[in-house]
Amino acid sequence: MEILDQVHEVVANAAKGAGTVRHVVWVAAGGSNGGFYPAHYFMTHEAKTVSSQMFTSNEFVMAPPAYLGPDTVAVICSMRGTPETCKAAQVAKDHGAATIGLYVQESLLTQTCDQLIAYESIALDESRTERVNSSVGLALAMELVDQTEGYAHMAEAKRAFAQVDGLYRKAVERTTPLAADWAKQNKDERVIYVMGSGPAYGSAYIFSICNIEEMLQIASPTINSCEVFHGPSRPPCSSCSPWVAPAPRTSVPCASCSATAARRSMCWTALTLVWASWTQTLRSTSTTCSSRRCSTTCTCARSVPRPARTTTLAPTCGRLSTRRCASGRAAARQATGIHERPRPHERRKQ
Repeated sequence: MEILDQVHEVVANAAKGAGTVRHVVWVAAGGSNGGFYPAHYFMTHEAKTVSSQMFTSNEFVMAPPAYLGPDTVAVICSMRGTPETCKAAQVAKDHGAATIGLYVQESLLTQTCDQLIAYESIALDESRTERVNSSVGLALAMELVDQTEGYAHMAEAKRAFAQVDGLYRKAVERTTPLAADWAKQNKDERVIYVMGSGPAYGSAYIFSICNIEEMLQIASPTINSCEVFHGPSRPPCSSCSPWVAPAPRTSVPCASCSATAARRSMCWTALTLVWASWTQTLRSTSTTCSSRRCSTTCTCARSVPRPARTTTLAPTCGRLSTRRCASGRAAARQATGIHERPRPHERRKQ
């Protein structure tokens, strides 16, 4: 049976069991959770009468939503039967929700859910793109909207499903050399930010949590592309490039224009010179006084693996500056004769 025909039948049976469908919950853990994001995104933008919400499995077990009941369809995904995901399926069923289970290997999940769809692992090259969990989730979302309130573009969407695997194969062929080059350039990074937005945000999350953090053990926050300038980056060097990428919480003089970028950001020219290593970045950066009246360099930064999370006095004007190592604080006190307020552990000693 074609996947879209199977999805149509499963949704029809689930909707029949639920009566009037008012809510859809997408429940999974880790990469399976991220795989549901396109489905959830689709429903929040296309459905008018049916609500959609995503839950990580254990949170769903500990704190199920108050609306969970017979008018809810719970779509639950686990490749091999993750324990908390199986518990989540039982919680949904105990509340009377219609349950749809997505799986690769049979487990307690397949024993618990009312309707089942086997999917193919995205980790295997031979898996068909339209049958991986994120594609099946999206197909379920489209069918739920179409069967409950009607979806005007359903025929077009079905045609697209027939083409997606061929497009994916061409994309893999084209991007594999680029990926290899990127991996060589970033293999020694201690932190790798992954950005995404819209329905692609789920892919960014999966790449962070599964590929970089779980497999490579490298810290990898996922940042929405629309939020990057409100968190890890700040406005750029106005004299140089409009692009700012995440950087340590210090200032870096621009190699092109000699201007100093705002704290917590670097202008792009400076970034390309020092981003290869966090240690090199620390050696190349200078701290900026918070009063913006002076700029001083902590000469002992080379001995610190990361900037210390402390507040210190700038040697030039005595005002507070941030992120200085212990040796830098001592030098500031000696240079200015102004001492910082004792820290809690120092007060206890007194």
